[in-house]
Amino acid sequence: MKSFRWPLLLLVIATLVALGGYLLGVFPSEPGEGRGISVSRETAGDTVTVLVRLRHSERQTQWLYSGGGYDIDIQRRGPDLYDLDIAQLERDKEVETRRRMNTSLHLEPGRNLVGGFTYTDQSKGGQPARQVQQAIVVELLP
Repeated sequence: MKSFRWPLLLLVIATLVALGGYLLGVFPSEPGEGRGISVSRETAGDTVTVLVRLRHSERQTQWLYSGGGYDIDIQRRGPDLYDLDIAQLERDKEVETRRRMNTSLHLEPGRNLVGGFTYTDQSKGGQPARQVQQAIVVELLP
C-alpha cells in the first residue's frame, strides 16, 4: 500500500492544478478563447451576425478557431492586411450546408463588416420559410 501513496499524491496534486487552471482561465473553456480569438452569434429579427473577435491584434499574426460549426484561420500579413479563411458548417437532419469565405482585406481597429449572404431558413412545423441575412464581422481588439 505504501508504494501507491506517492503516485496517488502526485495525481491528486496534478488534478488540483488542472482544475485551478481551468477555473482561473489559464486553460480556456471555449475553443480558441485562450488563443486570442472568440466567435459568437448575435440575432436581431431576420439578421444573424457572426462576430469574430481577435485579441492581441498588434502582436499576434495567426488566429485559429474550430468549434460550434466554424473553422476559422486568420493570418495578419502586414500592419492592416489580413487573410481570412472562414468556413461555416450547418447540419440539419436532412441537409448539410457549408459556406466558406477566403479573402484578403485591410482591416481597421474595431468592428469590420467583411462579408454576408442571404439564405432561406426552412422552418419546422409547417411554418413558411423566411429569408435570413447573415453578416460576418471581424472585430480587432488590442
